[in-house]
Amino acid sequence: FYTCVISIYALILLGIHIATCIKSDWTACAAWSPPTTIIMLIFLAFEAISFSVFTAIMTGTQLYSIYTDITGIESFKGEKNDARHHSSFITSLKMVFGSQVGLTWFNPFSKPVNLITQNDERVTFDV
Repeated sequence: FYTCVISIYALILLGIHIATCIKSDWTACAAWSPPTTIIMLIFLAFEAISFSVFTAIMTGTQLYSIYTDITGIESFKGEKNDARHHSSFITSLKMVFGSQVGLTWFNPFSKPVNLITQNDERVTFDV
């Protein structure tokens, strides 16, 4: 998820850089010649698009696994574990990200608080 966000951010910065270079008739981009700059910008755009698409797909598959409460291996094997209690999507998200719903779910540096396990056991962290 974070790599996807950073790749989209790189595309936005790329667009701003291209707009700045074109508006200034390439005088603001004097570090390299215009053909060299264009080639590097094309490579950067290809890399950013590739990473954002790949990581968006990976994020989607992980969210789908959380939603269905089936691991990737169980999905590939075609197994269904009926003995396991299936939780709701929100409960499954809380098991993964922590019980306090909020913007801290999107912060890669925040520690999970009151993590809930599959058996409704609470695991607390010193924050």
